Amino acid sequence: MSEPDDPELRALHRMLLHAEGGLEPRVARLWSRLGLDRPRTLVPYRSFAHPDGLEVRGRLLASDAPRPTADDDRWWHHVGQSYQRWNTREVPGAEVRVRRGDDEVVVTTDEEGDYEAALPAVDAGPGLRWEAVTASVDAGDARVEATHRVLLPGTDAQVLLLSDVDDTVLHTGATHALRMAWHSLAKSARRRLPLPGAVALYQALVMGPEGGVPRNPLAFVSSSPRNLYDVLTDFLALQGMPEAPVLLRDVGLDDTKIVKTKGHGHKLARIEEVMARYPHLPVVLLGDSGQHDPQLYAQAVDRHGDRIRAVYIRDVDPHRDTARDTVADEHGAAIAARGVDYVRGGSEAFAAHARAIGLLAADQEASVAEAVAAEDR
Repeated sequence: MSEPDDPELRALHRMLLHAEGGLEPRVARLWSRLGLDRPRTLVPYRSFAHPDGLEVRGRLLASDAPRPTADDDRWWHHVGQSYQRWNTREVPGAEVRVRRGDDEVVVTTDEEGDYEAALPAVDAGPGLRWEAVTASVDAGDARVEATHRVLLPGTDAQVLLLSDVDDTVLHTGATHALRMAWHSLAKSARRRLPLPGAVALYQALVMGPEGGVPRNPLAFVSSSPRNLYDVLTDFLALQGMPEAPVLLRDVGLDDTKIVKTKGHGHKLARIEEVMARYPHLPVVLLGDSGQHDPQLYAQAVDRHGDRIRAVYIRDVDPHRDTARDTVADEHGAAIAARGVDYVRGGSEAFAAHARAIGLLAADQEASVAEAVAAEDR
């Protein structure tokens, strides 16, 4: 990604890069003297298996992971944990041993403590399957370990589901910056709410019209910073959302991080990366009308219209007509003009359309409607 076009942003960006370049070596030397540069935490991100192999991605930190939240935690506990999430110390240049069965590779963390590894592919069968891959780092006389979860779609998969998170499944108030910041800083995963019918809808879409076992792969692709990875995965698990990889944005000072391209191009790139892993599967895109999803998804349809089966845009203000609706529907008209179905509404509308195109059964549509009625209070 190139530098931003705006001259003032470009100048600020260069100044910050220069400051960081001078500060980082001094901080690294201080950490080393204090013994604070030793590996303490491996952060294993959920990832994908595909015909070319098993992908493994993670991050090595010299700081502790935030502790799990408790029901009786107060808001200031969450603020403290939020500070811990952002005030991380990465471990560059460390060797990470990645193993599954007899297959093993050793990779080295980059300057941000990130590592990636690839292991041989495994045979798929009916239904989704999660493969376990271990990662370990020698840390003096101790060892830091973690288990990666790698998603292997079944041979009977019908569709690839790619979804936003904020205001698509999780109520965050993303259209209001201060409200969203407060939710991120001071509310735990236990106190956040899913949108009406979202859990029932996603469970049904992953299951498919035949029911029985999960078969359709799901991934969440969000513009939220990856520092919130544990908060979002905890929220999804607590609510009973299907387990899925959660792809978030890295935030930093280099050209690919702090300064984003207009239209959240990084998010579209991640969507296209996942689509490329499963070229045989049609795609359903799920987002919301609050920010950039209609525009992004229209771009995705323009590039890959032959792959995309439907675009579902959750209306963030369903009880009134707003300028957001107008903008979303303008992009929706472009989507429809390419022969791709576009639906703006809520969980019930998405379920009805999914049943009409064979992605859900009638009883599953009814279950989503029941969930909406029970939760929309």
